[in-house]
Amino acid sequence: MEQVLFHVMDDDERVVVYSMDHDGGHRAYYPGRNDVNEMWPRYGRYKPYLDSWFEEKLGSVVSSPYAEYHPGTSDYPRGLAAALTHDPVLSVWAYVTDPDILVSVEQVKRALGACRKKTEEYLDRAGVSPKRDGGGYRTLAIGDLKRAFGQDTAGRIVLYSGQIASFLGVSRRRVPGIVDRLGIGIPDRPNVGVPWSTLRRVRRTGPRSYELRDA
Repeated sequence: MEQVLFHVMDDDERVVVYSMDHDGGHRAYYPGRNDVNEMWPRYGRYKPYLDSWFEEKLGSVVSSPYAEYHPGTSDYPRGLAAALTHDPVLSVWAYVTDPDILVSVEQVKRALGACRKKTEEYLDRAGVSPKRDGGGYRTLAIGDLKRAFGQDTAGRIVLYSGQIASFLGVSRRRVPGIVDRLGIGIPDRPNVGVPWSTLRRVRRTGPRSYELRDA
């Protein structure tokens, strides 16, 4: 089943990130580390309370002030995040993001400054193969592009509302307001667009607050 990343926060500091499926099944996410406490040193203190909270919630419909969320649906992890954020006992909040941002071949072409044919050649040479998403579009993970072409090239990719929403863990309708408040949008564009080099510096500091940090 498709996995998402479930971020548990205390103020603006991460307690832990879980890899979570659509039923709320989860495990601590600590890629490249030998031990969960190496990556999330504060997790041990919160783990018993989080385990108890999930034991009570999982398998049942959860409610936020805005909606109800059912197990097995793609929105269920976001519902759990909303419920945890508004829990009157636990002093943590949570949000959900996708594991990686998917970008189109067209976006890569613009970042490389190449024609379509050359872009396809560069991707093939780098061993990066576009895959078709649920809508039939050919996409690539931005993490793969960074490894293949370097951070500078990946940083030039301009991301749009849906991709920005996936990175920040918000709904698409909230993206224009966030981008305007932070002043990170590309000027004189009819649609919201933010370079990855800028977007990757944005951090969530609260359920509805954001900060642009130094690289």
